[in-house]
Amino acid sequence: MKRLVILGGSGFMGQNLLRLLPPGRWQTLVYDQKPPRFHQPDRYVQGDLAEVDQASELVEAGDVVIHLVHQGIPADSAQDPAAEVSSNLYPFLRLLPALARRRPALFLYSSTGGQIYGHAQSLPVSEDAPTRPISAYGVVKLAMEHYLRIFASAQALPFLIVRISNPYGPFQEETNRHGAVPAIMRALLLDRPFIIYGRGDTVRDYIHVDDVISALLKLIEAGARDQVFNLGTGQGASLNELIERIEDISGKKLKLKKEAIRSTDVLANVLDAARLRQAAGWEPGINLDFGLSLTWEYLKRHAHR
Repeated sequence: MKRLVILGGSGFMGQNLLRLLPPGRWQTLVYDQKPPRFHQPDRYVQGDLAEVDQASELVEAGDVVIHLVHQGIPADSAQDPAAEVSSNLYPFLRLLPALARRRPALFLYSSTGGQIYGHAQSLPVSEDAPTRPISAYGVVKLAMEHYLRIFASAQALPFLIVRISNPYGPFQEETNRHGAVPAIMRALLLDRPFIIYGRGDTVRDYIHVDDVISALLKLIEAGARDQVFNLGTGQGASLNELIERIEDISGKKLKLKKEAIRSTDVLANVLDAARLRQAAGWEPGINLDFGLSLTWEYLKRHAHR
C-alpha cells in the first residue's frame, strides 16, 4: 500500500483529501499543529514545519508528500510581509533539502492560482502567463515554487506544483476568513453584514473542493512529474454574481457593508487548466450552483458546531 504524507492535513484541503481518498489505496500520515477534527488518518504527528528534522524524518523512500501548509491570507500579508516570509518561506527552504535526502516518490506543492499571476492581461490565464503577484502572500508562494524547482533539479526530487484557483466546500469554515463563499454564507446564517471591498465586480474562478481533490489524485496516479499545473474550472463569476447565487439558494437577503478595494485584491482571475485536463484526464464535475447548494446545506447543519 502506498503511503501519503500530508503536511498540513488538519486544514480545509487536508481534511477533504482524507475524506475523499479511495479506501484501501493509501496509508495516511498527517503532520500538523492540531489534530484533524473530522476525518482521521492512519497516523497523526503533532508538530510545526519549523521543526524541520521532525517533519522530514517522518518521510520514507517512496512516499508521496503533499504540502498544504501556509500561514496567513493575502490581505494580511500587506501589513506584515516579513511575517509572511518568516512563517512560510524560511521553513520551506529548510524543509526542502532535508526532505530530498529521504527520497520520496513525489513532492506535491499546493500553490495559488488566484494570486500568483496578479492582474492578468487576458483570461483565462495559462501556466505560461507572466507571474506578477501583487501581494506578499503571492510573492512568497512564487518564491517557494522557484526554490522547489532549484532543489528538485539539484537533488533529483520529483515534484508537482499545482496552482489552485478559489476552492470552497466542507470544512472551510475552520480556516478563519479565507474564502468568500463561507464568509457570505456565515453572514447569512448569523444575520450579520458582509463586507464588500470595492464594487463587487472582482472576478474569481470558484471550484468545489471535491473537484480539486479529484484532480490532485488523478495527477498523482497518472505519474505526472516535474511540471506546473493550473487547477480551476475556467469559468469566472464576479463577487456580485456569487452573492446573487447564494441569496437565491438560501432564500435570504445579505446585509452589505462596502469598503474601499484593497491593494491585494486581484481584479479578475480565471484559470486555464487545459494542461492538467490533458495530463490527468480530469474534468470538473460540480458546477457552481450545485457546489454552492452543497456547501449551503453543509454549513446549515454545522453552523453552531
